[in-house]
Formats: sequence, structure tokens, C-alpha cells
Amino acid sequence: MRLTASATITVAATAVAIALAGCSSADSGKAAAARARAQATPAAQGLYQTLRQASARSVATPDGGYVECGTGKTKLYYSISMRLFSFKRQNSSLSAYRDQVVSLVRRDGWTLRQETPPPFLPPPATYYRLGKRQGKITVPGTLAIFPDTPFGVGGTITVNSPCFDAGGAADSLHPKTSPLTRSTAS
Repeated sequence: MRLTASATITVAATAVAIALAGCSSADSGKAAAARARAQATPAAQGLYQTLRQASARSVATPDGGYVECGTGKTKLYYSISMRLFSFKRQNSSLSAYRDQVVSLVRRDGWTLRQETPPPFLPPPATYYRLGKRQGKITVPGTLAIFPDTPFGVGGTITVNSPCFDAGGAADSLHPKTSPLTRSTAS
């Protein structure tokens, strides 16, 4: 089968457009990922610093990474999680610890909405949905307070970006990174 010159040009132009669209999708996905990380990181940084000021041993070095939203493989959000520990060396009561953590989280500008704890949390756990305005968006998160047998009391906090479409960059964004370690070392 012979192609005319105009058909050859059309096929070549279509192939270039498809290739560029793939690159554009990956580039726009990487830009969306960077925006998502930039939305979640300052909110998590502030919360991390607030907890560290209350007690240097109250929060473990956080971990962060991109997580799938919903069912699509290209829909992601950036999530930063922190492990909480008792503010004192000895065990503290769960209610006193919860009140102190909730007070610190609110002081950092977060709103809290108490919900039923997920089934994987040990009773009598307390679970909250968090939100904090960052410019034009609200950064969501969660707070879980629970009895922690070796440490007395403890918990976890996650700070998340809103979902975004990572497009062709989604597969390259799944490895975990530690977003706050470098910035808190100084």
C-alpha cells in the first residue's frame, strides 16, 4: 500500500502529537504532583513543629509519599504521616493525652471533626478528620489517638493534599520519600 505525501505527513503529525501528548501528560502530572506536595508539606511542617515544641519526644520523624485516590491508578494525593508518643516518659491517661494533642492541633489552625474510629484501631481509640485552609484549598488529614501498650498512649496524624490526576507520571510517583526530615534538621 502506497501512501500519498499528504497522508504520510498526516500520519507523521498524528504520531508526533500523540508522543507530545504523552510527554505533556507526564509533565503536567509531575507539575500537579509538585503542587500537591507543596500544599501538604507546609501544613504538616507547622503541625510537626507545634508538637515538637510541646515535647521533643512527642512525634516521630514523618514519612510521606503519593497514594492512590479512589479507583483510578493515575488519581493520587500526597500524604505525610507522623507517629505520636506520650509527652512524658511515664504513661499518661488516654483522655488527658487526647485533650493535649487536640489542643495543640487546634492551636496550629486545624479544625477537627470526631468520627467513629476505623476497626483496625485498638479501643478505646478516638479518631478525627482534620482540615486546614492553605490559600484557596483546604488540606485534609486525620488524627487517631489510642492506647499504645509499650508506650502508654500514642497516635498518628496524616496530612494529605487534595486528589490530583498525575497522568503519565503516576507510576514514577509511588516511591515514598521523607518530606520533612531535611527541613527540620536545620
